[in-house]
Amino acid sequence: MNSKTAELLLICLAALGPVNGLVAEQLNEGEWLSGKIHYELRTLPDDAKEIWLFAKEDKSDSTKLCETEGWGNLEMHFSPDDIWIIVQDRGVSLGVRCRMFHIETGLHYREIKKPNLNSEAEKLALKRAGLPAKEISDHLYVYCLAWSGDSKMVLIKSRGRGRIGKEWVSFVWIGIYHVQDGRFSFDLAEFDRSAVDKGPLETQ
Repeated sequence: MNSKTAELLLICLAALGPVNGLVAEQLNEGEWLSGKIHYELRTLPDDAKEIWLFAKEDKSDSTKLCETEGWGNLEMHFSPDDIWIIVQDRGVSLGVRCRMFHIETGLHYREIKKPNLNSEAEKLALKRAGLPAKEISDHLYVYCLAWSGDSKMVLIKSRGRGRIGKEWVSFVWIGIYHVQDGRFSFDLAEFDRSAVDKGPLETQ
């Protein structure tokens, strides 16, 4: 390949933008917003993957949070008060899910399995469209978009596609999940009302 051909190829690639199939590499380690607790994805000899938490630099206090598929969709979402963790994981061919964990003590968190955040998001999306509130999607994708400033709500996006009778139904839905009582709401302004924290001025 001569220099002119190579130059032309680079120009064409630049015009096309990112090549299809290339995705951003997932973060396999990170820390809380407070910086007090860190996490890392560990791969076992049998290729199984686990998420571990630690606070000390030497990781001597490492505590296992959970197992995970960790196939390129792993994201860790920590509530501002460090009380809740949302693990967003699974692979593209399996769909994407969100799993909720609540602190028990120290680095120990318990998974909240009921109500199921993922299936409830799907059923509510269909119910609001006047369709039967049931799980229909072959591949359901549920994403955590943001935590509210008061750590009481999560902005959730859910999308999927499946059959109801002889018809194909697809949906994309955004709503608020209230983590303390496990319910959804649809007034997005409710999420924004906790965005600004007001209090008395500090005096010196």
